[in-house]
Amino acid sequence: MRPRFVLTAFVLMAGGLGVSVSADDSKQAATAPVRAEKAPTFKNDIAPMFKDACARCHSGNKRKAGLDVTSYDSIMKFVKAGDPNNSKLQKSLLGKGAKLMPPKNPLADDQVALVKAWISAGAKKD
Repeated sequence: MRPRFVLTAFVLMAGGLGVSVSADDSKQAATAPVRAEKAPTFKNDIAPMFKDACARCHSGNKRKAGLDVTSYDSIMKFVKAGDPNNSKLQKSLLGKGAKLMPPKNPLADDQVALVKAWISAGAKKD
């Protein structure tokens, strides 16, 4: 009987150590610095999205509302860099305080979030 007791005690202790190691690992993972995601870029993220979704009505001679989405300078007339909540562009994409744009096929939530992140990061032309 005694060897069984020793073996059972050993298994229980080893299992307890495994749990404590796992707990320590999860604590380290929780306290590890979170890597910040790279800010969206105008050239790679914003301009192509606006070209696909908005250029039909907001480019060239059509420039509805005076906005040409193919021009960074034109877009910046509707953006308050670093402040998406006070940017007319962001408000239009959300339909809050401005007409929802694009009206028939609004951008997906992740696309709107991408524009918001770009504006929050300073709306740089890169």
